[in-house]
Amino acid sequence: MPEPTTPVPPAAHAEPASIPPAILRSIQQLQRARDRVHAGEQDGLVDEVRTRGEHLVMSLLAVLRMTRTHGTGNDAFERPVRDLRATVSDLHERLGAVHVVLVEDQVYVNDTRVRFDERTELGRKLTFELGRHAVGGLSFHDRLTGIEVRTLVDLLGQPPAEVAPRQALADAMRARGVRSIELHGEYRFKLSGETEAHASTHDTIHLDHRTTAVIDHCWDNLGQNRMPPASQVRRVVAELVQEGDYTALIHEDRPGIGSYTAHVQRVTHVALMLGQALGLSTEVLQDLGVAAMFHDIGYASREGQQVDESGKVVAEGFAPPFPRHGSAGVRLMLKQRGFHEGKIRRALATIEHHRDLDNAKGRPSLFGRILRISEDYDNLIRVRGGGFPPADALARMGAWAGLRYDAVLLQLLINTLGRYPPGTVLELQDGRIVRSRSTVRFPGSWEKPLCEVLREANGRPPDQETIIDLDREGEVLRVLRAVRET
Repeated sequence: MPEPTTPVPPAAHAEPASIPPAILRSIQQLQRARDRVHAGEQDGLVDEVRTRGEHLVMSLLAVLRMTRTHGTGNDAFERPVRDLRATVSDLHERLGAVHVVLVEDQVYVNDTRVRFDERTELGRKLTFELGRHAVGGLSFHDRLTGIEVRTLVDLLGQPPAEVAPRQALADAMRARGVRSIELHGEYRFKLSGETEAHASTHDTIHLDHRTTAVIDHCWDNLGQNRMPPASQVRRVVAELVQEGDYTALIHEDRPGIGSYTAHVQRVTHVALMLGQALGLSTEVLQDLGVAAMFHDIGYASREGQQVDESGKVVAEGFAPPFPRHGSAGVRLMLKQRGFHEGKIRRALATIEHHRDLDNAKGRPSLFGRILRISEDYDNLIRVRGGGFPPADALARMGAWAGLRYDAVLLQLLINTLGRYPPGTVLELQDGRIVRSRSTVRFPGSWEKPLCEVLREANGRPPDQETIIDLDREGEVLRVLRAVRET
């Protein structure tokens, strides 16, 4: 790795030294909640959510079945509609927005999995009912009126549209004045009976697009002052963890992808890669991935938007610098009621992800330290942050080991990425120009990654995608800052 010359601070913006009293109180509340979690006092809330979640599924299925024999205006709907409204209201009182997400017949209410008696097959039945309209979940952003419940049930009970059924259902709901209920797409892991090779190919091709769609959806929710469902984010993070390969897309500015979405996706991949190298459990890795997905949500707050004198937003989106976006992100998180360990971890990570290791207020949490490294690494290598070659970025960060960054974690990332991290453009001694595509694969491969050929020795791009293994062929002449591919 190149030795650092003059230390250059990473392109990141530290949190202000003083924290507003309101946020300080929130942090203290989070810390007390964390202590209660470790003491086991939150088990009652989780059990209550599970119980109410089961009741919600049973109530929704009951009214959906009634549509097959009764019109929704029938008085027979009065009691089940009232029961469904009461259940949603009760959950809303405890959790704020209520998010119901279905994955392979499993039902999650916010971050809690609802457990059913397998003989009842309630999860499978609800998945079937919603799946007819290509719906994989519902979010209730407010308490429901009787008219809203009847409208939802009436539309779900009708035959699905032949084209884009979920969008057609959403349009019909809006046309009839239902705006507090949001529909989500379907989620999946591996299909039943699917071969490992087929599932892996499917995931490799489509997981990136699903991740991008989830981040975009979260940003849209935040723009409407809605906290997106953490369970929805956790589903796609679970797929990333299951896939286990985070090397793709940790360095590219991809066309057609918004800067916020691309940045969040790359930071998530780097954080999961570092967490995996650290040996974190699957559950903790998933918590880390969700924290990474949410770490910059403060940019969606009104504080992070440019407004004119009348208060109208004139520019919005991911527009650094906004030094207080960590605090603003925690404020957004606190709009959703309830505390559990996963939420506490991501809230602390959100407010700490620009905090120095040697901060006078104490060391950041593990997630905060991981995200500080992951965020600054991406800030340095992406075009907007300077476009440094990955190895140069790591060398610059190395000058701050033990001060800004946890030295052990930073060294672990260096050991994982290798001498030529993914995205490094190299000129080989035979004249070919290649780009690194892999991390360290086995002992002895620290400076021998897999590479994609960008130009042949004659200066022309290859006729088809060509991957070479530097462990078998090619000697590196030098590292290039950038190269035109065509």
